[in-house]
Amino acid sequence: EHHLNEIFDYFTPENSKIMVASPLFTSTPLTEPWFGTPYSIEHYTTSDIKGYIELVNDIQFSLPGTNPFVPTNLTIKSHTSSFGKSEPEIILDLDYVTIWFKYESLLKAPQANIYIRFVNPVVYNTPINYITSKILASVILSQAVEFLSYAEEAGIQCYLDVSKLGLE
Repeated sequence: EHHLNEIFDYFTPENSKIMVASPLFTSTPLTEPWFGTPYSIEHYTTSDIKGYIELVNDIQFSLPGTNPFVPTNLTIKSHTSSFGKSEPEIILDLDYVTIWFKYESLLKAPQANIYIRFVNPVVYNTPINYITSKILASVILSQAVEFLSYAEEAGIQCYLDVSKLGLE
């Protein structure tokens, strides 16, 4: 974080380049040679820079909070020969959960797929049950949107929908 803050110190009006695109700019003296797009280049005046500095001083820039889904240790652990199997194996099998494991040996990239199913046989019994279940799935996702946004930023996808067996 310290290194990022050092980099942010260089984000000043004196070190900036501002690009504005709008169809309202009709009198532009230059034309881009390949696409024929009109444009202009203007340099900042000292009063422009002073105005930008005053504006920037009113705004607080900061890094976002810690994302719990972004790993801090990116070292790949070596696997033992028992994990080198080509087919997945069940490592936990209970009445309410089954967990499979397969070591990814081709790319050696860490990944996980987690599928959760809430079994409820009455979801598809009537149209009202189905619609109510769809609303429930929508409410659950909307309540978890802030938490799930961190997961999406880290490249983790999450879905919740109604199936014939329940919520998946």
